[in-house]
Amino acid sequence: MQAIQFNDQGELRTTPQEVISDLCTAPTREEAQDALWAWVQPVLLECHRQQQPARVRSLTAFYEQLEQLVNAVYHMREDPTVAPPQPKGTRHD
Repeated sequence: MQAIQFNDQGELRTTPQEVISDLCTAPTREEAQDALWAWVQPVLLECHRQQQPARVRSLTAFYEQLEQLVNAVYHMREDPTVAPPQPKGTRHD
């Protein structure tokens, strides 16, 4: 897995696009979704057992966001005409 790296001045050495590309080379979309669920399910069950409904809602919302991100990344790989979003605050004039 490609990690985002920074130089001594705090500037990116690895682009986010490289990290995203690396994510897409390993598992299939379904395998990535299964791995994500396998990671979050035990935590959700434990929070449910401990009667922490606010924590369950928070983790569920975060899981759903990660699932959407995984789907978006794989969609970008499958359809090269889809451009990745630009980071907020950047301008390309």
